[in-house]
Amino acid sequence: SEHVRLCDLASGAFAQSLPVHGQGTSAVAWSPTEPYVLATGANNGSVKLWDIRRTDSQRQHLPAPSDSKVGDLFFARDGIHLVSIGLGVGVGRRLRKWSVLGPSQGALVFDLPASAPAGAVASAASARSLQAACTSASDGLTAGCEAVFVPNGDTAVAAMDVGDGTQLALLDGHLSQATCAAWRPGHLELFTGGADGNILVWCPPARETLSEAQAQARTDTWSDDEG
Repeated sequence: SEHVRLCDLASGAFAQSLPVHGQGTSAVAWSPTEPYVLATGANNGSVKLWDIRRTDSQRQHLPAPSDSKVGDLFFARDGIHLVSIGLGVGVGRRLRKWSVLGPSQGALVFDLPASAPAGAVASAASARSLQAACTSASDGLTAGCEAVFVPNGDTAVAAMDVGDGTQLALLDGHLSQATCAAWRPGHLELFTGGADGNILVWCPPARETLSEAQAQARTDTWSDDEG
């Protein structure tokens, strides 16, 4: 749609209509720190910020090339950074990260990993909207970085460091295309869904705590002269 309509959940009435994108809107996200700020992404790759309290609601137009549609859009927990996932046939899948405080500086751009064979042509299904998930360093998942989990167009979900684009892990467990991910804050749990109808739960490896006796039992006590 070329418009995003805001609905009042108390009355069920549409309170406002934003003329967001001429080529159709593909993703929306509310700021976690500013409840009146809305981000929208379009089929042509453009991303805009809106302040719904203002008559001229458009706040910023974030610069982005029109090489692929915005498949997902979300704010980091600090509300300062906005992340978009670009999808497209033949142009690759890209993650863009903006600082909302200085969007004129442009975005950091990272290519998303893909499990499909090199040179394979993306299918129409892989170019549809998806749902990614984001955690933060405060969750303790990784040391000093914020991680994003993105369905990679095949059966896996890629975990990436949003700071530098480094791939942290590739979680492959679905029987068909992975389509969505959701992070459970405070519990170190990731939920992923796929076209196979399954919902998988992922947890980081547990740090096993051993008693002194258990540690001693696992110690190799063979001497050099024993066979």
